Amino acid sequence: MSYVMGDILEARIICRLNNQIAVNVLHGEVTTVSGTGCSELQMARGFADHFRTAYAALMTGTAEYRGAGTKKILPTPATLEVLSAPTAGSAFGTAGGDPLPLQVSGLVGFTTPLPGRHGRGRTYVPFPSEADNGASGHPSSTGPANYVARLNDLANLMLAVVIGSGGAGNSIEVTLGVLDRTAGTISFNTAAAGRGGWATQRRRGDFGAGNVSPI
Repeated sequence: MSYVMGDILEARIICRLNNQIAVNVLHGEVTTVSGTGCSELQMARGFADHFRTAYAALMTGTAEYRGAGTKKILPTPATLEVLSAPTAGSAFGTAGGDPLPLQVSGLVGFTTPLPGRHGRGRTYVPFPSEADNGASGHPSSTGPANYVARLNDLANLMLAVVIGSGGAGNSIEVTLGVLDRTAGTISFNTAAAGRGGWATQRRRGDFGAGNVSPI
């Protein structure tokens, strides 16, 4: 099947370092359908391609960006997740250096016109490099190793439409935002920025069980 206008999608961005995976969950709404649109696989590959370079630039060289999985969650009935093939979206990190502890993450915050916490979202960017840890213990924000600038590159992608291409002028555009699960609606992102401090995700720690990447 192909997605249609107004469908709300959930996308999982999947990265891996050794036996640990990191999953960033995003939501968006189909806001443009051109021609016959695209398939679910083409949409998953669109998400994988949209974020690949920005994620790779933020990760240590031993970490791998694996790709994306997408599915429709609203309106019901929901669909099964479709995964991009590794060859369509994978890349090793390009930040160089040894990894910081696995719990350490970069942080991108985004906001919508809705007030309060229902109008805000965040993404914990996995597997940063020691090369991007500044002398103060915060992410580097100056010079060639400017991690915060690269975080902002990723943040800008949260404001751009994600395109699933069906070829020959057929495509779907998805606008990202914050999902209100109670109302079943999306409030679109209007601002996004990388944060100047490290965040933590405990589920990515060294002492948990290993994870198997779905891609």
